[in-house]
Amino acid sequence: MDGYYNTDRVRNTLRCKTRERIGVGIGVSDWQHVYLAIQRKYTTDRQVRWILDRLGDDRNGGQKSGDWQRIFSASKMARAMQSIRSIDVQTQLREMFNDVTAQFCGVQQAALQAIVEEGKRQVLVIMQTSGRKSLMFMLLAQGSPRGTTIVVVLTTSLQQDLKKQCSKCFIKSAVWDSTRAPPFGAQIVIVIAELAVTKSFARFINIKHTWG
Repeated sequence: MDGYYNTDRVRNTLRCKTRERIGVGIGVSDWQHVYLAIQRKYTTDRQVRWILDRLGDDRNGGQKSGDWQRIFSASKMARAMQSIRSIDVQTQLREMFNDVTAQFCGVQQAALQAIVEEGKRQVLVIMQTSGRKSLMFMLLAQGSPRGTTIVVVLTTSLQQDLKKQCSKCFIKSAVWDSTRAPPFGAQIVIVIAELAVTKSFARFINIKHTWG
C-alpha cells in the first residue's frame, strides 16, 4: 500500500488505468454499471444473481450502497462454502496428523459431513470435555485455507492451548489482541468471549465478511 485511497484518488486512478488499458477513462459511477454487467453474465450463485437483478432496477437506487455490500458478502460466502464442500474429511484428517490410520471419534465425522456434504451452515455439536471438539474447526480451516474461522473461548489458558494445537498442525492462527494489528492473514482467530463483543472485533469481522 502506498497511502490512503480516498474517493478522489480511487476515481482518478480508475480513470487513468482504464484509459491506459482499454482506451476509455471510466469513473466510479460508470464502473458500477460495468461491474454489474460482468457479474450478471458470469455468476452462477442464485443469491448473488437476485441481488444483481435488484441493483439493475432503477427503482431501488436508494438502496444500492447496502446491496453492493451484500453482493461482496454473498459472493465471498458462496466461494467459502464451495471450498469447504470440496473437502474429503477422512483424507483431510489423515493428512492433518500425517497418519493413514487416523480415525474420527464420537460425533466428529457426522458433524463434519453435515457441513461438508449436506451444506448446513448452522450445526450444534455437544461433546464431553476433552472430546477433541477443536479437531472439527481445525480440520475445516486447514482444508479451506482462504477462509477465516472465529473461535470464542472463555479462558486465556484455553486460548493459548488452542494456538499451540494449531501450530502443531501448521495452521495459521492468532490470539485476538485489540492493541495489535488485526490478524487478517490468520486461518483461525481465537478470541476471549468478553473481547468478542467489542467494537474493534466487530469492525474486524465486518471487514473480513465484506472483503475477505
